[in-house]
Amino acid sequence: MEICKSCACLNMSAEENENLLTNEDNNDERNYDTFYSDQSKTEKQPKQETRYEDPNLTSDLATIMHLVKGNIGTGLLGLPWAIQHAGILLGPILVVIMAIICTHCMQLLVKNSKFYSRRLKVRALDYPSVMYHAAENSNVDLIRNNPNFFRQLVNAFLLITQLGFCCVYFVFIAQNVRQVVMTWWPGAPSDRVFMAFTLIPIILLSFIRHLKVLAWFSATANIATAASLGIIFYYVFPGLTQNEMPPLVNSEIPTFFGTAIFAFEGIGVVLPLENQMKNPQNFRYILPLGMGLVSSMYLLVGVTGYIKYGEDICGSITLNLQSGQG
Repeated sequence: MEICKSCACLNMSAEENENLLTNEDNNDERNYDTFYSDQSKTEKQPKQETRYEDPNLTSDLATIMHLVKGNIGTGLLGLPWAIQHAGILLGPILVVIMAIICTHCMQLLVKNSKFYSRRLKVRALDYPSVMYHAAENSNVDLIRNNPNFFRQLVNAFLLITQLGFCCVYFVFIAQNVRQVVMTWWPGAPSDRVFMAFTLIPIILLSFIRHLKVLAWFSATANIATAASLGIIFYYVFPGLTQNEMPPLVNSEIPTFFGTAIFAFEGIGVVLPLENQMKNPQNFRYILPLGMGLVSSMYLLVGVTGYIKYGEDICGSITLNLQSGQG
């Protein structure tokens, strides 16, 4: 979200930027066809294959699967604990507001990327490039004179956020796999050993360069996520209406934000997804649809989990399921 806001704020004045991006967005489909047909005829550049002819580009359905998987992670399991710190009424309202802001910032990021891609006559721009050109057109002299600094700043932000997410995933996977293995092998090695084994398939997946190939992995992951949610709801829903209603509002709002913002972790996949779509003009519809599905799952898990376990809710709802069975 910080990256999106920075790119949007640095681009000329607010009113001028909004007008330019709106006008560009209204002509997306016509501009895509015109740009790529003109680009192939330019003498200064070699003839390139258009987005629509590249066999490695992704379909709309694959893009939705990537978007959903890119946003749903371990943060989903901590949402009941987050809502506990805001209240059963205020918590869901804040989640909806955060989802709207996050989706809006993603749309601004994509609009800026399209705007500068057409201006520079290139097929696509990555995060640092969007920030660089946004800084170049800023009204603030300090920003306009140092675009390379802001390019590297975005790279640093991306590195920190993705490294943080991956560290959490390694710990989460290792701990849960070890928990299952200990059922049959009480003397199983420590979590660090399972982290080392987890590193091998992760490295192999990192060599896959095309999202079209990764679509099968995203589909499998989404099926596993749906199955996991089904198991959670199997234990949460029985007797849910018999529980006492938790407090409507709690005062630990900073703790709520710190946990809830972690759940909205899909900012790093927005531009790569849009850049590798067969029909990128459809991304304006896919983004709100995908984020709507993600936000709905967040609300359902967060609200039902908190109502079920109340003040006894743990940092991850799976820990309550385990204690409930033990």
